[in-house]
Amino acid sequence: GPFRRAFYVEPGHLQQRSAEAVGALREKMEIHIIDGQDLPGPVHAFEDLPLPTYAAENLRLRSITVPTPIQAQGIPIVLQGRDFIG
Repeated sequence: GPFRRAFYVEPGHLQQRSAEAVGALREKMEIHIIDGQDLPGPVHAFEDLPLPTYAAENLRLRSITVPTPIQAQGIPIVLQGRDFIG
């Protein structure tokens, strides 16, 4: 079959956010979306992402728990198999 490019589906608690809440978070994080439709919102923590075990473990060992703004918005977009320039 065809190769699956989309590896990310927003967790339920993130899907429940309103468009206004996502917009407010993007504004707070100074994230500016230039183009794109139906984009996932930024995540609050790496636990919200389907990271490989080794990556999650390395982040935890380094006490990195909160993604930077570009990581918070960019990783979900990339994991959906979409184009992203940051």
